[in-house]
Amino acid sequence: MGDGRQTSAVPESKVAPEPESSDWLRWGLIFYAAMVVVALVWRWGIVGEPVWFVSRAAAEQGAAPARDILLGLVVGGVVVAVSQALTSRTEWGEHLARAMGQSL
Repeated sequence: MGDGRQTSAVPESKVAPEPESSDWLRWGLIFYAAMVVVALVWRWGIVGEPVWFVSRAAAEQGAAPARDILLGLVVGGVVVAVSQALTSRTEWGEHLARAMGQSL
């Protein structure tokens, strides 16, 4: 007891093991897949509106491929830039990136 080490009152054999990274990843994917199903059922089944458009009027007007692709690229670029800034400039962003890398 005088060597400076702390001992736990619970024996090691009784402590539940930490879940592995793959378990977290699997449960995360299951959770988000379930949320997608709930959202699709809500939008199509309950509300009865199109999934790929904001409203019925927008669905009737149709897609504008050039505008939609450009908007997707701009929004995607902003998300990547903000993610990169948070990862390189904050400690928690660095830890999050490392944890995500280990889980994959």
